[in-house]
Amino acid sequence: MAKLKTLEAKNIKGLKELEIDFSQHGNLVVIGGDNGAGKTTALDTVLYLFGGKGAIPKDVLRHGSGRGEIEAELDSGLIVKRVITGQGVRLAAKNLQGATFSSPQAILNDLVRAANGKSTLGFDPLRFARMSPREQRDTLKELLGLDFTEEEDEKQRVLEERRQAQSEEKALAAEIESMEEIDEELPAEEVSIADLLEERKRRTEVNELNDELRRSLGRVREEIEGLKKRESELMAQLADIRASLVTKGQEAEGIAERVGEVQDEDVSEIDEKLKSLEDMNRRIRANNRSRATKVAYEDAVARVKAANQALESIEDRKREKLMAAKMPIPGLAFDEDGVTLHGVRMESLSGAERLMVSVAMAIAMEPELKVLLIRDGSLLDSGNLEELRRVAMDNDVTILLERVGDGPEVNIELKDGEVIRN
Repeated sequence: MAKLKTLEAKNIKGLKELEIDFSQHGNLVVIGGDNGAGKTTALDTVLYLFGGKGAIPKDVLRHGSGRGEIEAELDSGLIVKRVITGQGVRLAAKNLQGATFSSPQAILNDLVRAANGKSTLGFDPLRFARMSPREQRDTLKELLGLDFTEEEDEKQRVLEERRQAQSEEKALAAEIESMEEIDEELPAEEVSIADLLEERKRRTEVNELNDELRRSLGRVREEIEGLKKRESELMAQLADIRASLVTKGQEAEGIAERVGEVQDEDVSEIDEKLKSLEDMNRRIRANNRSRATKVAYEDAVARVKAANQALESIEDRKREKLMAAKMPIPGLAFDEDGVTLHGVRMESLSGAERLMVSVAMAIAMEPELKVLLIRDGSLLDSGNLEELRRVAMDNDVTILLERVGDGPEVNIELKDGEVIRN
């Protein structure tokens, strides 16, 4: 375990010069002053010193200065110094005997790395306590190194599949409800009426020929009547008329003989069969639609069941990851809606309780360097500050907290980037 012994900084952002001897201030160091005095930068210097080049913004030097420095001594005797110029950033580390280290950043990384492998410098307990429930959940997942992206993507895909299957299931169930009962005695295939239609056509043609024959008989009989009339009027042509009568009479006898032999065929029987077959085919089509709808319904039900099983599997995998994760403090958990402590939602806790839980989380991360940074602490009352002081003392942790003001709780007061009370 290591703690800050001293911290010095020059020409970093709005900070002109800062010197802190932590042995004079105890475990809770409150840095105060007006807005723009350099309070936030004072905390940032710890992040810039230990966090590596990636933690340092481009315009970090104080306006008009070409060189900035941050140096800290730890109670272990390690001295680290970061020099920032327009040409780049240099880091050096040495012990009290003056021996230097070839890989100083690796040493600093080990100091600020939590038990779960994450850096603790970026975790602000007060900011965490004020986050929305879902932001707290996401931050805790990040601290634990839990990535549910794959599970969440799969979950959304399965949810959409289930939604579609449920929609189909509902629609198909309604369709089945409105359908006729399936007649299992009917064949599965519709019966062809082509042969019957062909037979009906043939019979119709025969009947048409018969009708034409009857019409021919009628016409001949009319001619006979005409000839008889002419017979009485044209006695002079009697011989010819009689010959015609004989001829026509013979013709009529032949036709009459044929007429006596013909017999009309019954078309109504075919019509009845056609009507019966059409009705049966309609019912067959209804049967087949019902069967197909039931198959589709059963498929939709199966897909809903499979989607539910897939969702359960996804939740099981997430639970396995959670069980394997080391929670910062006992009883801490999270779900889709946020973070809980012993089953109580974080938003249901008091502000002080949320802050203490957040501080406890940071402490439980077990970094080698026991320092916490709390920004924007102006809304904390005297009771909150005392509770923070107690927790810091109990856990032998140094807490740097910035707040607007110059009250008695302030250990170090800044003005225009310089210390005016220490």
